[in-house]
Amino acid sequence: MQNVTRRQLLRSAVATTAAVSVAGCSGGDGSTEDSGDSGSTPAGGSGETASGSRPNDSPDPDCSRLAGSPTPYDASGTPFVFEFDYVDSWTLKEPLEGPEGRVQGLSSPVVSVDGEPENAGLTVQQTFEPVTAAEVDETIADSTSGSYARVEVLDEQSFDGESVRFVGFPDAVLPYYEAWLPYGDGEARYYQLQMQLLTSITRLDEDNVARELCVEETVSGIETVRESLRPNPDSTIEEV
Repeated sequence: MQNVTRRQLLRSAVATTAAVSVAGCSGGDGSTEDSGDSGSTPAGGSGETASGSRPNDSPDPDCSRLAGSPTPYDASGTPFVFEFDYVDSWTLKEPLEGPEGRVQGLSSPVVSVDGEPENAGLTVQQTFEPVTAAEVDETIADSTSGSYARVEVLDEQSFDGESVRFVGFPDAVLPYYEAWLPYGDGEARYYQLQMQLLTSITRLDEDNVARELCVEETVSGIETVRESLRPNPDSTIEEV
């Protein structure tokens, strides 16, 4: 098996970014993939909140629409080696699965920014080819060291009794995480996990730079997933 290189890590990050578009992050053209199941609708819909407001009643977004309670994601019968919780106001998209991995997208409820419907998208992606602990160490060391390194180890958390390092961009407003989760037996038993968050809930500032709005509520979408990661006892990864 070839070692996972820094170039492969960056190529994977690009693939994840592309997948986020499938998660339902709408643009300023008024298009959206948000489902009515999330309690929100695009412009022109009914989509009232508990307070009676609608996504497009105000120039400022109603960030509370993105809030909610953690609810378990049903990973049984999937190749995901992990389970997680997600914010229940966010909508699960149809998962994408290919020979190399599986992507689960989530879309936030729609809010209004200056009369335009906008939302955020999150992807949770796992590769199917496991690597060894030595390869994980090498990849993390290679991607976090040197003059041109852009990523750092942002956090560590326990997963199935092991300490797992989460790599990401330290200055990013919206987090991107990459980690390798242990599962099963044998030498090669670490599966690459990537999580990325994108948003169109933005507004141009006086310097004509897009600034993210509803940041706390948007970031809660990805942190709820990360902090709740746990082993999936009903994974079908061995069948892939």
